[in-house]
Amino acid sequence: MIYKGIETNNDFKRKIKSISVETDIPIAEICKKLNIMPQSYQNIYKKQKLAFCDIADILDCLGYELEINFVPKN
Repeated sequence: MIYKGIETNNDFKRKIKSISVETDIPIAEICKKLNIMPQSYQNIYKKQKLAFCDIADILDCLGYELEINFVPKN
């Protein structure tokens, strides 16, 4: 997913959910890997703004990594 500046937290949440489905890794397993309770996981999702570190941790559990590039505007 390439961030264009128009995506919302919900777009990121949907993408993470689809990766979870694709990899067949349930939320319970993600919580176990993160050493958190499912309620804590849901609290992450309820945040107004997701933190990069939260996204990176979840993606790591799913076998993905978060890549951030800074590119000058044309």
